[in-house]
Parts: sequence; C-alpha cells; structure tokens
Amino acid sequence: MAKKGFIKFLSLFLSIMVIGLLFTGCENKDAGNTSADSNAAQQTSTGEKASEATVKAPEEASGTMTIWYWDKSGFDIMWNEFTKVYKNAKLNYVAVNSGDYLVKIQSSLAAGTDLPDLLLGEMGSRGKLLSLDIWDNLLAAPYNVDTSKLMDFVIPLGSNAKGELCGVDNLMCPAGLAYKADLAKEYFGTDDPQQLHDLMSDWNTFIEKGKEVKEKSGGKVFMLPCINDAMTILLGQKPESVVEGNKAINLDKVYGESFKTATAMRDAGILDKLGTWSPAWNASFAQDKHIFYPCASWGPQFVIQPNDKDSQGRWRVMIPPEGGFYSGGTIWGVYKKSKVKDITWGYINWTIFGDGANVYREKLGYFVPRKDLYAEGNYDYSKDGDPYFNGQNVKELFFKTIAPTLKVRPVTQYDQQYGDVLGLIGAALEKDPTLTADKAIQNFKDELKKKIPELEITQ
Repeated sequence: MAKKGFIKFLSLFLSIMVIGLLFTGCENKDAGNTSADSNAAQQTSTGEKASEATVKAPEEASGTMTIWYWDKSGFDIMWNEFTKVYKNAKLNYVAVNSGDYLVKIQSSLAAGTDLPDLLLGEMGSRGKLLSLDIWDNLLAAPYNVDTSKLMDFVIPLGSNAKGELCGVDNLMCPAGLAYKADLAKEYFGTDDPQQLHDLMSDWNTFIEKGKEVKEKSGGKVFMLPCINDAMTILLGQKPESVVEGNKAINLDKVYGESFKTATAMRDAGILDKLGTWSPAWNASFAQDKHIFYPCASWGPQFVIQPNDKDSQGRWRVMIPPEGGFYSGGTIWGVYKKSKVKDITWGYINWTIFGDGANVYREKLGYFVPRKDLYAEGNYDYSKDGDPYFNGQNVKELFFKTIAPTLKVRPVTQYDQQYGDVLGLIGAALEKDPTLTADKAIQNFKDELKKKIPELEITQ
C-alpha cells in the first residue's frame, strides 16, 4: 500500500489527459456553516444535484459502500471490525493497482460512470486527484471536521487549491534515516541513534563523515545507495510551496538548494549509483556496502525486513541531519455524488476519530494523524520496541519524536510533472559528473516549462 508512494515522485510517470472535462477542485461549499442539520443538496459544476450528505447513528446507517483499493487483506481486517459497529453496512470491494487509480478515476469521469464512494489519493497522484471536482468538503456540514484535532502537517496534504479539506491521511508517514548498526559502529564508533544524529546534525557534517568512510573502506562503502535517495530526504525537508496559481515558485529554494547538497554528496564520492526500487537497490539491504537509507514509518515492515530477512538486531533508525521528513501515505475522502455518505463518512470517522484508530494500531500497526493519541502520557509506546531493531522503539521515534515536528509542502495538480522532470535531472546528475547544481536547476526549469507550458517559471 504505502510502499507504492515511497520515493515514487522520483520515478517517471505516464502523463495523462482527459479531453473535454473541466476539473475545478472539490465543491466550494460554505465552510463557515457548522450546523449538523444543514444537509442541503450540493450542486455540481454542471448544475446537477449531488446526493445529500448525512451523518447518522451507526444503527441507522445502511447501504453498500464501494471502494477501489489495492490492499484487500488489510482493508478486510478493518471492515470486519467496522461492521461490528455499523451492522447494516455492506462493501463492494474493487481491486485496482495503486498506480492505475488516477487513470481509472479519469476514465470513469470521461465515460460518465460511477466513482467509488470512498475516494483515495496516494502521494504521487494526490495533487491531480484533488484538482478534480469529485470530493466533498470535509470542513463543511455535516462533516464539520475540526482540524485542530489533526496533526498540523496533514491539512495541506489533503486540501485543494481553494483551501477545502477534501481528504484526511488514513495513516501517518513520518520518515527518518535507517542504518546498519554494525557499519555505523565500525565507521563512526557508535550505533546509537541519538549519538549519530548529534555527530551528523547537518548535511555538511554528513558529507565530511562520508569522506572518512570512503577513505577507511577504500571506496567500497557508501553513505547512501543513490542520488535519488538523497533527493528524497532533501526535498522532503523543504516545506515551501512550489506552485501558486499558474506560477512555479520557490524553485531555487526547494530544488536548487537540494541539487547543491546532492551534488556535493556526489562529488565527495559518498553516493552509489543504484536505482531506487531496482533489483540491485533491493539486494543492497542485505549487503555491507551502504550504511543509510531513507525510511518512512512503513519502511521497516514493507521494505527493510523483506529485503534483509535474516538480520534481526542489525538495523536502527535515526533522525536525519536537519530533521525528519514525510514520505508516502493515502488520503480518504467522500465522493460528492455518493448515495451512501453516511456509511462512507462513518468508516472514515470511525477509523480516524473513533475507536477504529486503536483497531488500526493494534491489528495493522498503523497510526492515524490525531493529536490526542500522541500527547505526553496518553500512549505507551514501550510495547512496540522491535526485536528486529535490537529493541529500539522505532514507532515512538516516528510518531512521538518526528511527526510533531514536521512541516510539509502542499500538494499541487502538477506534482507528477514535477516528479517526471526531477527524475530526468536526478539521472543526469548521477550520470554526468561535470553537471553542476547551477546547471541542474536551470535544466530543471527549462524542462518544467516544456512539460507544463501554461506554468510561468518565476524563479
């Protein structure tokens, strides 16, 4: 599930156009209306009525909810628990690959066929999906989501260009830096996460330590497997918006500075040239040539352990130089024309704001972005110490230490095109050692203009 979103923006995507459709974002309802009894039917952009949104008690809600999803086993676990509360709820589960979701949504819109009641949005395609006029505004009645109850960083991740909250992340994906403890001990004299962060609290120091590793190992051991892994972290640490209306903004700040740091790593010889998600990259987890890897909260379960099954106790996770970042995730929202909004919102509300949050954590190990769950003294993480990480409480690090500090870049409808161009420039930086950071950012702007002609490149 979330694995598909991890570093996905660094890969090339298929550009998709659906001709003849006007996509204007989720409906602009009155976000100031807080009356739960105000359930007037909404109007679509063509004047067609959308179904009324309602909030019913669990025993009164009934109907069949349709979802298009890619993790049936996980969803079945949650749905079975949900129907113990919403006894009249039924499910129509349609299997779809996460990479095909946007295409399926757009194709259905073009054909005028029904969409799922529970809408999803993974990070790579989320911005484009949020630009479509298919979402209910969860700030408006009858949902009236109180954003003060949510982690601050999830609000821009689920909002459209008009500031309407169209979806909420169903689980948090804070990210840190995973490392092989034996290699850390050998080259840095410690395998303690806090001591390593103190030793390399900024990227300049990280690079200098990498040079020492290169010298000690005779150039056989690298700090990171590839430049894409470095860019994942560096870009994730920059929360500035990159699109404002029809203008590309903050390109020098977000991309230019990231290129400079990544290029400095490349020139220092501390990066290998393995492609992220390549067979060689996957195999490297069980080898002794690479010390660090970007690691989201789902990384231990879905990436590290499957690729290094026989290394219990070898791995740790630390806060990266200059702080944590966010990687992956999926938002949940309500289709504005759904006829079973009581069931659909009931499921979202139960999972994120209700007792389902505990079910999610206990049965699947997922943590929802609700502030009260992580307040001091409200939750004991000690039982989640992981033997694979030599007893380190990695969940506490992700959700109690890193998550509250996060600031994230708002999603935009052009995220996929930005990702396409970033993939090209990253590959060029890795292939051509003479390509400078200044030239890379200029190439980035030039390619972005070709990719999105209507976008004004301002800096």
